[in-house]
Amino acid sequence: MEAYQAQSNSSWTLHLRNTGNKVVAISAIYVDANPVTFSGVTTYGPGEAGTLTVDVSDLTLECGVGYPVKIVTKDGAVFSFLIIYGRQQ
Repeated sequence: MEAYQAQSNSSWTLHLRNTGNKVVAISAIYVDANPVTFSGVTTYGPGEAGTLTVDVSDLTLECGVGYPVKIVTKDGAVFSFLIIYGRQQ
């Protein structure tokens, strides 16, 4: 993840880039161990970047708290990040 905007309690924006050497397809995203729906670019070739919008409207979020985010690919790889609600980075 290159950057994020997590100031809304309804949706967050994730800016992603594939730094590897094979195509990656996102199959699931979890925020604080809860599955969430998402839209946007879900398949990334080597070096490609894109944006995903993650729906967090069903979650109870507290401003200033860090929430673990796990992005799971179709081949089973897991990428984990910490996003602080109320911030952008």
